[in-house]
Amino acid sequence: MKYSIGICDGDSLFCSKLEKYIMDFLKDTKEHADIFVWNTGQACLNDLKNINLDILFLDVDLPDENGIEVCEHIRNIYRYYDMHIVFVSDKKNLSLEVFRANPYTYLDKNNLAYENISETIFKLLLKNSYLKRYFFTYKFRQHTYKVPMDSILYFESNKKYLTIYLENESERTFIGRLNEELEHLSDNFIRIGQSYIVNINKMTSKQKKILCTI
Repeated sequence: MKYSIGICDGDSLFCSKLEKYIMDFLKDTKEHADIFVWNTGQACLNDLKNINLDILFLDVDLPDENGIEVCEHIRNIYRYYDMHIVFVSDKKNLSLEVFRANPYTYLDKNNLAYENISETIFKLLLKNSYLKRYFFTYKFRQHTYKVPMDSILYFESNKKYLTIYLENESERTFIGRLNEELEHLSDNFIRIGQSYIVNINKMTSKQKKILCTI
């Protein structure tokens, strides 16, 4: 499983230090992740239109924007509720506003050590590993949606659109490609021809026999 981790901080030296800690953690645990670094809140928000991070280390005091406002934008505008936001700051006394923004935790930049970072990432990746194993996430019109894997019957492709057919629910349509989405699905999903991905756990014995002859 591959994760996405972001750093948004106006201090380039701090970003480099934090990025090294993250890379050391990935090497030690043999996990894989793409790491994104931004020095301004606006640059981060611009890229997050197309990227859904698992973890974002976010400076409270950015050079162009307030980190709390960036966090609220991510939650309220982009609807990225599953993104774990970790505030970082060199201030000793933070306002209650910081905690009202609903971050996962807060890290003191003055006392930052590999142990702090590795423990935080480890706990969050365990959470996200669970979510990615049991839920399928997709994005449509800048909103992120989550569907339980075991409720999916099959996917159908029609030009640039994919439709998810669900058990006991109406279908969902979004822009995507079958081969890309297959990478995010559990092993019980297989591709059939050019236009379908099916959940073999939802197929009858007769359907599975027919499938074996294709």
